[in-house]
Amino acid sequence: RTFPIIQESETTEKYNLLSISRKLDYFCILLHGIIVISFLKGVLCMGKMSKKMMYASQLTQHSDIFSCPICQQDMHVDNLSQLVCESHHAFDIAKQGYINFLNKAVKTQYDKSLFDARQAILANTSLYQSVTNSIVQVIEQNVKQQKRVIIDMGSGEGSHLANITEKLNSDNVSVGFDIAKEAIIAATSYNGSIMSAVADISDVPIKPQEADVLLNILSPSNYNEFNRIIKNDGIIVKVVPNSSYLQEIRTVLFEGNQDNDGYSNEDVVNLFHKTYDVIAEETVHEISDIDKTTLQHLIKMTP
Repeated sequence: RTFPIIQESETTEKYNLLSISRKLDYFCILLHGIIVISFLKGVLCMGKMSKKMMYASQLTQHSDIFSCPICQQDMHVDNLSQLVCESHHAFDIAKQGYINFLNKAVKTQYDKSLFDARQAILANTSLYQSVTNSIVQVIEQNVKQQKRVIIDMGSGEGSHLANITEKLNSDNVSVGFDIAKEAIIAATSYNGSIMSAVADISDVPIKPQEADVLLNILSPSNYNEFNRIIKNDGIIVKVVPNSSYLQEIRTVLFEGNQDNDGYSNEDVVNLFHKTYDVIAEETVHEISDIDKTTLQHLIKMTP
């Protein structure tokens, strides 16, 4: 496996290219309500919380980073069941423990089996651990505060964000957005560590300049929205698959078909470099032996 890593401007090279950009200036983090948080801690002590209650608890503590996707007003949690703005636009917390911010259903090409397979790989194997470690190192080196707001744009089933959040071992606020509902439902297995929501990455319900760290891992980008929510001193970490990514599997699946046997993300990387000042770039390359079950999951998780 090969993972190139660069700084927000989109690129390609061996496994994943990770991109990071830094802006100048400084912005502040908002406060949250003490009374409600204390109440929720009391609820937690009474027994194991459901995914919905866990989500509502996290959301109550950190609702100050959210803004209404309809009117851009401030939001708060009402009755542990809805996220409501000052103009009374309300978004229900689903029983599985997530919010859908889309105003209409969106059908994607990805199904539950793909996200289940991806979660099996990312949660139960070490195949992507080197990428996680590289991202964590970049964050620790460039964002010094212990409490960071981390937004994952195109978070899928949440495993990358959850693994990174766990390894950072500090009081971070981690939120993942993906347009695929099935992905976000799978991501609720990480409730308590991260929050996930269904949203279009071109219009996420986050206030301007709230993100200390913006992740974009093996996903499309929307640089206008990235620029809106990243703090002036924040970083953008982008991971792009290289031409060698899963090449052994592609060689077998597309034998004799040269059009599918290889690919390039060079245009993606070049655009990233044109858009941002790249402060670090790394290529992560790793080759691993895998068993039959892992191979089946890898094939399923690859679109």
